[in-house]
Amino acid sequence: MRKQLQRVALVFTGYILFTALFPYSAIAQYTLDEKVSFVYINGTSTLHDWTAFVEQMKGSLQAEVEANHLVKINSVKISIPTTSLKSEKEAMDKNMYKALNSDRYPEITYQLKSHTIHNGTITTKGELTIAGVTKNIETKVTQKEAGKHIKIDGEVKLKMSDFNVKPPEFLFGAFKTGDEITIIFHFMFCEKK
Repeated sequence: MRKQLQRVALVFTGYILFTALFPYSAIAQYTLDEKVSFVYINGTSTLHDWTAFVEQMKGSLQAEVEANHLVKINSVKISIPTTSLKSEKEAMDKNMYKALNSDRYPEITYQLKSHTIHNGTITTKGELTIAGVTKNIETKVTQKEAGKHIKIDGEVKLKMSDFNVKPPEFLFGAFKTGDEITIIFHFMFCEKK
């Protein structure tokens, strides 16, 4: 009996040491909360700077979380209907949809391929598809909390021409938008119940 108790005590001690040295990380599924998430696209033109925003988006994230810290991201997928991009001017929106060939390519998508996490900063590499053209992009994002919610903020600069998108023109070419755009995003992911 004494040997059995010693064996149980040894196994229990080993379990305690193992969990202390290698804490358990849970894999959780999250969905994008589009009510509090946002994406802005900032650009320039020969007339004035402009901003467009995204009205609708969907997304999912699968991650490993340990003690309210993001340990590993297993997957991220974001999709945005092309016609959910809105500016303050309807004419600009029409030109934007035409440039993005929205009839043929109704969605803009992003899929994470790899990442590294260091002191709350995440360097991501993923595939962004715009107007049917897929490009690998790398960006740094910050993760603000993990647990029931995961907040991710970041920005990335792109050129429309990299996606074979001709920058929109206005008034028969009298005004032209610049090729480079800056995308600023805030994503709030909520744990699925």
